[in-house]
Amino acid sequence: MADDSEDDRKQLLDRFLAEIAQGSGNVFFDEDDLVEMYDYAADTNDDYARMELLLCASRLYPSSEALGERKAFFYYELGNDAAARAAAAQLPDNSVLRRLLMLLLDRSDAGIATRELDNIVDSTADFEDEWVIQLVDVASELGLYEWLKKRYDDIKKRSGYPQSFIYELIGVAEFAADYKMAESLAEELTLLEPFNGEFWEMLAEIRISHLNEFEKGLSDVDYALAINPDSVKALLLKGRALFELDRPTEEILPALNAAVEIAPNDAAPVHYLAMTLFSRGYVMEAISALEDFRKAHPSESMTLEYMTLLCKGHVPDELFDPVFENGGAEIVAQWLSIARRFADDGEYEAAVTALKACARHTDMREETELFFEVLYRTHRYSEIIEYWQRVPDADVVARTHIVDLLFVLSAIRIKDTALLDSNLDSIIKRWSECRESEPFSRRFACMSTLYVLSSLKQALAGGDPYDLNAIDPFTPLA
Repeated sequence: MADDSEDDRKQLLDRFLAEIAQGSGNVFFDEDDLVEMYDYAADTNDDYARMELLLCASRLYPSSEALGERKAFFYYELGNDAAARAAAAQLPDNSVLRRLLMLLLDRSDAGIATRELDNIVDSTADFEDEWVIQLVDVASELGLYEWLKKRYDDIKKRSGYPQSFIYELIGVAEFAADYKMAESLAEELTLLEPFNGEFWEMLAEIRISHLNEFEKGLSDVDYALAINPDSVKALLLKGRALFELDRPTEEILPALNAAVEIAPNDAAPVHYLAMTLFSRGYVMEAISALEDFRKAHPSESMTLEYMTLLCKGHVPDELFDPVFENGGAEIVAQWLSIARRFADDGEYEAAVTALKACARHTDMREETELFFEVLYRTHRYSEIIEYWQRVPDADVVARTHIVDLLFVLSAIRIKDTALLDSNLDSIIKRWSECRESEPFSRRFACMSTLYVLSSLKQALAGGDPYDLNAIDPFTPLA
């Protein structure tokens, strides 16, 4: 939760990491500082910092209960139950965090877990922040959201800072799609801390994103912006609320432009601005906003994804080079997934561009079917024939029934009778050789392909006019 202490903890952690980076073996921080830094690193999902902090703690404070508890949970999060048990065994039996962790490690059923959680709540007069955070997380992981709601008042009054409990419970309520409960909890946060802008943003996001309460959400955002006029999140939420309320574009843009100006290196505001412009018919302005950001951040993948979509695939090949340059297999897999999504959404031109970019950086044999299909749907018949002629007959990965069928259809579309005469019979023969012992899926594919190929051959041999679209299982773009 955003406040001055967050900045203090960040600065403290930055100083710790800087000293670690210098290779000094004499790094020293007091125990409370290590705990504060660890909890901040956990909040920001910085596993590297957490590991370095635990290593430092093991040297400086090997008997620290608070840091030992965190170490045990860290092992659990890593999936190392044996190490988590070993670390937990070194903690006092009455440690709240140890008792919570053992519920997870023992895979306790709902009845046992509920009784132990009741015992923990009833025997604890004052919950520390980390205790209540883990209490909520453990109950949620064990499927005990209803228990959390039942014991809400008891836990809240035992929490030294009840806002932490409510904040965590909102996340669980949202995960359970209990958005009215989440809204009620967020409202309570704003009452407890009316000058905390993050709480107003949280309430606004619940109302705007989940409850379609756009007027109320807009009011919440205005409160957040009164507290912090430079909050990018609040500005984007305001833009979204105004958009959903169908306000004029000129009323929406000031908030979005302000977000872009405040965070010039953050892609999210630019993306939201571009998609808002595009949806309102300002296509060139949307593309221009994306292109301005891309020029300053040429390796930003999602910006190029939006550009590829909005430009209908008409983006220069060289724009993909900085994106793929250092991404390795991971970025290729990401763009293959993007290409499939484009194809599923009927954005075939964009899919072609994405697949060709991938083809320059990886073996596309396993994606040949998809590649041929989007080429076909965009009338690139000659390209299909060219690619097909490069694929060896023996390549069972790339030379599939779909690939062969699209080749034949492409040859028909461009009226290349010589190509059909020299290949159609051999293709039909290949797909006639499906044995009973082969999987049903392959036999079904063979039969389906043979049916279409035979229909095409019969139509071609008849010499009379025929409707290819009535036979063609694919639909090229108009």
